[in-house]
Amino acid sequence: MGRRWRVLIILLAFSLTPLIVLTPLIYQERWLATGIAVFVVIAALVLAALWGSHSMTRPLQLMVEAIDRLGSGDFSSRMEFATGDERAILARAFNEMVPHLEDRLRIRKALEVAQEVQQNLLPLEVPVLPGFDISATAIYCDETGGDYFDFFPCGKDFDCLGVAIGDVSGHGVPAALLMTTARALLRMRSSQPGSVAEVVTSVNRHLTADTYETSRFMTLLYLNIDQANQSLRWVRAGHEPGIFYDPAVDTFEELLGPGIALGVDKDWHYEESERGGLSTGQIIFLGTDGIWETLNAEGEMFGKDRLYGIIRRKARSTATTIQTAVLEALGDFRGKCDQEDDITMVVIKVE
Repeated sequence: MGRRWRVLIILLAFSLTPLIVLTPLIYQERWLATGIAVFVVIAALVLAALWGSHSMTRPLQLMVEAIDRLGSGDFSSRMEFATGDERAILARAFNEMVPHLEDRLRIRKALEVAQEVQQNLLPLEVPVLPGFDISATAIYCDETGGDYFDFFPCGKDFDCLGVAIGDVSGHGVPAALLMTTARALLRMRSSQPGSVAEVVTSVNRHLTADTYETSRFMTLLYLNIDQANQSLRWVRAGHEPGIFYDPAVDTFEELLGPGIALGVDKDWHYEESERGGLSTGQIIFLGTDGIWETLNAEGEMFGKDRLYGIIRRKARSTATTIQTAVLEALGDFRGKCDQEDDITMVVIKVE
């Protein structure tokens, strides 16, 4: 700023000097007075310009500083100025946004923790049952979900394996909480004596006490694999039937059975179904509706026919290969559309 003043004074001096030297004294005085007046006006304009520029840029500078502090994680950052124009409106909106943003990030972190906890509740590895190749996975559409699968070794010599797959109504944290409760009840009850039907009936009675006034429920398919007798026993509690494929005769069969969803009627008594004569190469596929109800960009469902086709084509492959093929087909079918429902499956192949 000092340099600007010096330049201004020199220019005025040079412009006035010839007039002062070449004119009579009276005119010199007039020119001098005029020059001083011009100088004062110009100086005032410069000062006004500088002040206006500062008053315009200072709020913008404060905005940038506040945004930088927020970007570095400082949620106490605020825009503190009052200009009475659009900048003040922007500052007020920023100040109102920051607490909401902090709350959303806090919720996001809580959901990430919940997701980690729920993933750890699912089996980290598939138990080994001689004579059977097993693979399983659950992929949630939100941070947390209501789909569920689990395994329960049973029998005196652990020659039986209980397999559970379920789907809680809704998504998100409420569904995840109900799923966690059902998991605990199933694990507790399956470790005690009783048939498959007795296990599910007992779990339903306890779960209904927690869900009766919430209108929430959970579908479940509880399957018991008996290695010694090469047979299956299962209970359907409102869940989609399991799929049984026999490549020797190229036929698909649904593992049907009566039963309503858990959490609806505490006095319901479930019935078990049975199938024997398991032989090498047969495949049991348990899944949730997020598989066949997957939508593409045209609103078309993936459907069970496509699933049957994958199982048929991959019948000679391992259970893990079949599972991977299904997931890849779902991804290709969905394209750029978002996953709208949880996807869970258990693939069991008789060796």
